[in-house]
Amino acid sequence: MYKLVVSNFYGTLIDHNESIPISTMLEIDRIRKAGVLFCIATSQILKTVLDYNRSFPFLDYIIALNGAYIYDVNHEKVIYKKVLKPSVIKKIYSLFSSFPIYFCTDSKRILVDDFSSIYQNEKQNIYKIEIHVTKKKEGEEILRKLKEVELDICSYLQSYENHFFIEIFSQDIDKFLGVEKICKLGRFSLDSVVAIGSSSTDVKMIGKVGYGVAVDNACAAVKKKAKEITSSNDCKGIEKIIRKYF
Repeated sequence: MYKLVVSNFYGTLIDHNESIPISTMLEIDRIRKAGVLFCIATSQILKTVLDYNRSFPFLDYIIALNGAYIYDVNHEKVIYKKVLKPSVIKKIYSLFSSFPIYFCTDSKRILVDDFSSIYQNEKQNIYKIEIHVTKKKEGEEILRKLKEVELDICSYLQSYENHFFIEIFSQDIDKFLGVEKICKLGRFSLDSVVAIGSSSTDVKMIGKVGYGVAVDNACAAVKKKAKEITSSNDCKGIEKIIRKYF
């Protein structure tokens, strides 16, 4: 019996209008009342997801910032957090300050226009750095340079509506880490988890839980790892999986 459903957010649960269909919310509510936990696993900041939970609560856990910040919604409690090292933040900014750079805390996404001011105020709480580029090749070159300098990080080249950006997190951080911690808290196995994803940051999670699902708009790497492919985020793919298995 499955005890936990984990879903990516943008591109998976959220449609192109940045909303969740009411029928999907009702299905999530139904399984939660039956004792199944529902979790969002995302690279977004915590506040972005919590804002969706205010008018119609539907969440038990949030794995935010790709696993760097794990939050128990019902008990309003931080389960785990891991910031980027100050030395890493300084080095990345010094190398790529010619590009638009964002620092991400749990509640803010800050465009860095005054590094010294932001660094002094936020350095203890920066979980993710985003570097935005205009071309995919620029992003690939940044990834290459990041590997050369051998920082204690993990990094991903992402795209959204033909816009490219690099996401940088602390080393050994990923969504699957969050799933493992939630399973340990709930005292249930990974085999009792259904995970649904679309992004390259979902690949490990999809491949290691009991039942991994890719939405139809997922990247090729996620589809390769998934046991099933459901409809896209614009065609209620998650809702169909919930109806089918719960």
